Amino acid sequence: NKFKKLTFISETRGDANLDAQELESLNNECLTLKTVTEEIKGIAVDCNFSTDTVTKTQVLDYSEIDVQAAYSAYSEAGGVYPDYNYLEDMDKIEKNMKAAGYTCTRIK
Repeated sequence: NKFKKLTFISETRGDANLDAQELESLNNECLTLKTVTEEIKGIAVDCNFSTDTVTKTQVLDYSEIDVQAAYSAYSEAGGVYPDYNYLEDMDKIEKNMKAAGYTCTRIK
């Protein structure tokens, strides 16, 4: 029941014709984040772009992250860095995430 790793997936859908520029811009932001995080231990980013959907997957392994080294560079590049701590109580985290409108699924 302790927090160790976070996988944050965001998906943006739009019309392939009407929203093409915005979707491409979102994908470029994701690719920038991916490049920035390649040197940050404990953080991995994956980007998937199709004609009408951009999916950004961010995986943060809190057992490996040096928070001070990673936080500013990651956040400035557009990454979502939830302020949780390694081995924090999952019940509290799940409650906060659901209250903020997110879906929270525990994986063992």
